Amino acid sequence: MRDPRGKDSNHHHGHGAHHHHGLPIKDGHCVGASLRGLFVIIALSLHEILEGLAVGLQNEQTGVLQLFAAVASHKFVISFCVGLELSTTGVTLLIHTIYILTFSLVTPLGMFNI
Repeated sequence: MRDPRGKDSNHHHGHGAHHHHGLPIKDGHCVGASLRGLFVIIALSLHEILEGLAVGLQNEQTGVLQLFAAVASHKFVISFCVGLELSTTGVTLLIHTIYILTFSLVTPLGMFNI
């Protein structure tokens, strides 16, 4: 069966077949996974900077402690999810470490209004 472009539309993969559409493989690691991970870390880092900024702008100690507890518990769950996602996508250990370090340092930067 052919699609409107005249190509075979019966695009089948055999059992156990594994390939990537347009994503190069380097040393057994998918470059697209690293790039996708980078975009996720950038987006989450912007979010975390704003959370840190909210903590840093609190005027009262009780407000700081309450917001800090909320941000810390939120960041714990998000960090677990990001770590799990990076572990399952096959990014290198170096990239994984850089992304997690970046993600962990951005909230304190926001707290200190940097």
